[in-house]
Amino acid sequence: LVKPVEPDVYDGSPDAEKFQRFVLQSTQYCKAGGVPKKEQVYTISTFLSSTAASYFAHAVARNHSKWSLRDFFDGVFNYCFPVDYRDEQTNKLDRFHQGNRTVLEYVHELERLFDLSGTTDKRTRVVKLWKGFTDEIRYELRRSRLS
Repeated sequence: LVKPVEPDVYDGSPDAEKFQRFVLQSTQYCKAGGVPKKEQVYTISTFLSSTAASYFAHAVARNHSKWSLRDFFDGVFNYCFPVDYRDEQTNKLDRFHQGNRTVLEYVHELERLFDLSGTTDKRTRVVKLWKGFTDEIRYELRRSRLS
């Protein structure tokens, strides 16, 4: 049996990559450790500091067993990131195209923007992927009947 890897401490800084890493690591930690759902948020709170810990203490601690991880992560995000952060990411997403990037680079950055903007609808994601490809890539995909 392998001991679950503890998540890195998250301080509440509005750094999307740090936050996403914390969410992924925390979710995996609870899953691998078999932490009961009602105790997951409290368990994860021990890996918070600064602004994020303050959010837990003031908004969550008393009723922590009623919080899902998803709702908790949404709350931490809304508390720690600027109010217009998701809107800014949505605007970046709207303007984003493949340009000179490789397909892999384009898809990677697109996934990041989807996550940061809260875009979860599969159809919306596929349409954005398709429309953002260069004309040459779309042509080749059509030719290969992959449209």
